[in-house]
Amino acid sequence: MSLELVNLLGSLFTSHGASFVEQYQQLLLELLKKFHDKETQIRKVMVKFRAKLILIVPEYMISEIENYLADRLLDPNEKVRKAAVSCICDISYSHPEKISIENENQQEQEKENRELQLIAKKQKQKEKEKEKEKEKEKEKGKKGRVKGRAKGNGKGKIKTRQKRKNKKGYRRKMV
Repeated sequence: MSLELVNLLGSLFTSHGASFVEQYQQLLLELLKKFHDKETQIRKVMVKFRAKLILIVPEYMISEIENYLADRLLDPNEKVRKAAVSCICDISYSHPEKISIENENQQEQEKENRELQLIAKKQKQKEKEKEKEKEKEKEKGKKGRVKGRAKGNGKGKIKTRQKRKNKKGYRRKMV
């Protein structure tokens, strides 16, 4: 989508209100994907429309729009970051009920939970790898066995015969 099309769709959604948003919800979702567009201008325009969109969208869509805006706070372009901060400040001043503020403790707990999940996932992968290695070793052990093992010493027939010869006075071979 070009910048003109984003401007047009943004204007349509913000000027026609909630009924238009409900009617063309799929189109709005496609428009919201432009928060991650490669063009800086489009991301900046989307941030500006966000302030108006948050006032007209249904409650269940507000958190999604907030997530898109939060991503723009970490945008590589300074102008987009400034626009995002300005948008958040404007909305929090005029409509504070529309902004959700997460507790720092909640954010830290979520981060710790994600880290713990990653650690658990890595441990499971390591366990699976160890099990595969054990299975491979068992298969190798089955293939390399010599028939007729002597009890007690764990060596095959060939080495047992060599020991018998050594008892009769032959020189012992170094193995």
